Amino acid sequence: MSLIRIYMVFLLCNAVAFAGPFGLSKGMALSDFGGKAKKVDSINYVLTEVPSPNAHFKEYRIAISDTLGLGKIVAVGKTIDTNPHGDQMREEYEAVLDLLKRKYGRPEILEHLRSGSIWRDAGDWMMALRTKERVLVAFWLKSEGCDLPDSLEAVALEVVGLSRDKGFVTLSYEFDNWGAIVEEVKNVEKDSL
Repeated sequence: MSLIRIYMVFLLCNAVAFAGPFGLSKGMALSDFGGKAKKVDSINYVLTEVPSPNAHFKEYRIAISDTLGLGKIVAVGKTIDTNPHGDQMREEYEAVLDLLKRKYGRPEILEHLRSGSIWRDAGDWMMALRTKERVLVAFWLKSEGCDLPDSLEAVALEVVGLSRDKGFVTLSYEFDNWGAIVEEVKNVEKDSL
């Protein structure tokens, strides 16, 4: 094999090894997205295309600092039509959760209904989500001993209710530079006062 071929194989293997969620990596600059990122505010952007898309998601929200690069990804799931019990919504959550368990291991799961909620009956499951009185989230935290790859610090899968019969899941990834980006934004906000 020629030296050039060996070098190309080496580059390809390294690119695959270091690719993060959806083919995105910590520290990527805004210029790496070739003008495809739609600006939301000073650090937040929306993408409809990523290098490694997933069929469960329709858009990808990214947080990028000018100095620290990409620090957070939030994949927004497709809208799921469901019944008031949330059966189809739970099926979607479980399908994505199963994929994540295969990759990151067993998560911590928080499923909670706020005390005193009027949305406590089985047929109120989606309305409790919609009114933010119910939470269903699975998360993996490096700080809690999860063996997350590369520079990932946290992964979270959450169910979001839109109405009594519609919802979606979000999947967020925080890299180890996210805390520094948050502090950077706070300092800019403080300095503007």
